[in-house]
Amino acid sequence: MKECSNMTEEMNFLANELSLSSEDILQRHFICREIENILRTNLFPVCSVHPFGSSVSGLGSKGCDLDIFLNLESDGTLNGLPFTAKDLLCDIPDLQNGPCTPSAAPPLPNGGVGGPDVRQVVDGPMDPAGDQPVLQLVQKISNLLYANSDVFTRVIHISNARCPVVKFIHVQSGLKCDLSINNRLALCNTILLKFLINSDDRIRPLIVSVRHWAKLLEVAGQSNTGSKLTNYALTMVVVFYLQNISPPVLPPIQKLSHLADKPCIIDGWDCAFTTDLSKIPKTENHSTVEELFTGFFEFFVRFDFSHKIMSIRSGESIHLTSFSEQMTSDSRLKGFKICPILIQDPLSSITTLPQMSTRSHEPPFKGRFLLRRVL
Repeated sequence: MKECSNMTEEMNFLANELSLSSEDILQRHFICREIENILRTNLFPVCSVHPFGSSVSGLGSKGCDLDIFLNLESDGTLNGLPFTAKDLLCDIPDLQNGPCTPSAAPPLPNGGVGGPDVRQVVDGPMDPAGDQPVLQLVQKISNLLYANSDVFTRVIHISNARCPVVKFIHVQSGLKCDLSINNRLALCNTILLKFLINSDDRIRPLIVSVRHWAKLLEVAGQSNTGSKLTNYALTMVVVFYLQNISPPVLPPIQKLSHLADKPCIIDGWDCAFTTDLSKIPKTENHSTVEELFTGFFEFFVRFDFSHKIMSIRSGESIHLTSFSEQMTSDSRLKGFKICPILIQDPLSSITTLPQMSTRSHEPPFKGRFLLRRVL
């Protein structure tokens, strides 16, 4: 950091220091191959297992949880989505040239997690589609991973979540893992975010710097109290900012949707979008990363959090009164929660803030924006 001559160089340095290394990413793909081999041998002969979320989007930090999905499609698609596994690969030669197999993967570090294994079934209501087979599969997977206690520990499966998940710790690496089967929307969001980040070299260091700032001030990150923004929600806040500065750095998501080759309907929403960078005009915004960082705080000092919703899909704010009228007529919006900070998911238009506390009428970081502006 001492060798950096300006704030832009410092932000780029921070992004590189905090991000997953090539070895970290290879290790995560190796863990997926371990799980895949076990599942193919015992349960699903044609399955494939892939990482998604921050491990793939380019925003993963060292030691972050590993999100995993089990793909049961035999045609190479991702749970029926118009993407392939290559869309979830990072720009690392060892991954692009072929699958990472246990024999070819780098040795894992010693970091085993001690303590007894715990199996727990959290019973809950059936999902709206009555997808009992998914719940049964989750339990079978949980039992299988539990039986391999030399590889996985602290295995639990949670069936009352919106998307049933198996949670466990990979013994040798110590990484916390969440495995899901039908989390199609999360897969689309991962590929979308990866696409946006790859569209401009300034975006990743900007998001990493904002997230690091929010972590230091304890206004974002993991929380058991519901009083913080999730990292994903804060990332969407940055995306919204980049859509609304002049000239914009990022286009509205609906523009990417209009350029898609075919629709992709998930829970009634068309979640399709193009991943062809050549179809997107280059931005006319040539601000430095430092200028974008400063502009982020200037922008949200003036933003009306009390009456405006950040719509990532349309790339503009929506007045709460107008949106409330939409909620009464559109059954798909029943999942939208009224919170101190209102953000629509870029693809499904539901809330992206499941951990945001509703006890306060003021956003937890509004004062932090003012503080940063003064500094």
